[in-house]
Amino acid sequence: MFSVHPIPRCSSHDRRARSGLSLLEVLFSIFIISIGMLGAAMLVVVGNQYAAEANLKDRAATCGTGAFHQIVARGIYRPGSWLNAVAGTPNPGPYQPVVIDPLLIHFRQLQGTAPPGAFRMAINVPRRTWTGVNITGSPAQSYALAREVFTWQDDLVFEPPPGDANGRPLPLTYRPGSGTLDASEGQFSWMAIIQRAWPEIRSSLPVAQQRLWRITVVVFARRNLSEREHRVPDGSGSSVQFYPPGNNLILQNPQTEVQPYLLPDRWILLSVQHPAPGNPVFYQWYRIVSVTQLGNTGRWLLRLDGPQWPYPAAGGPSVTVTVVPDVVAVYDRVIAVDPNR
Repeated sequence: MFSVHPIPRCSSHDRRARSGLSLLEVLFSIFIISIGMLGAAMLVVVGNQYAAEANLKDRAATCGTGAFHQIVARGIYRPGSWLNAVAGTPNPGPYQPVVIDPLLIHFRQLQGTAPPGAFRMAINVPRRTWTGVNITGSPAQSYALAREVFTWQDDLVFEPPPGDANGRPLPLTYRPGSGTLDASEGQFSWMAIIQRAWPEIRSSLPVAQQRLWRITVVVFARRNLSEREHRVPDGSGSSVQFYPPGNNLILQNPQTEVQPYLLPDRWILLSVQHPAPGNPVFYQWYRIVSVTQLGNTGRWLLRLDGPQWPYPAAGGPSVTVTVVPDVVAVYDRVIAVDPNR
């Protein structure tokens, strides 16, 4: 006789603890770790970007400080050291600003093109060169001298030059294609706007006794000397008006060539003709904080960082906006000099 025994059933109490991970758990872990690694990689990219911006601003600040020392030590602020490089350009009045920009003037002369005789501010502010770099009849030498003074020489190259075919290191004067490598990259240059300081402009003190000069150093990074500055309003349909409170500016129908430069962290120049005897030009540089296009109205709202604009938004003199490409920093200072020197 065969006896039939029932097969015992497994209960939850008889199951052993499971070891290891399921495939679904592994996939979830890989997904979470991937998100964390992507976040860490983005931190590296953003960190490099901020480091590059900090390095740019640090070098621009050092270039601006060195430019002030050059202006004072070489006497560039003295009207007797300014030269008119463009025939027919009128001489400025005693209180009008002058733009000292030998680098642009002699570069254009070297290229065989006529340099601009005026800067596009509220009025055509004269653009001058400096006697220390002007050599009559030799644009190449004038431009070389202008580069020595108006280009910052301390943005050094720290990477070693490549070796030759035998692996031997080459001297620092190596440059691929030409055989030289300058120690300075030469990416930073500057120009200056020089004017009598406003406290003395408004006083009755004779010009010969005035001691205060307002000097504005404009620092460029990788300046394209073939570009030109733009002015708004310039042509039909464009206008400039303030939008209170604060330094908020509305540009109505800015020219097409101006619009690519209306970006955050760029610099623009505001200027007016002051309603005083001689109509001296008052100017102030501002950094763009944000730009907003107001729908399809053709209006651009610019929020600016800088000193409070001293003229009323309504009823004041007409404001001119000058957009200068490649400007990375602007430094303004009033210096006192001995008028008898």
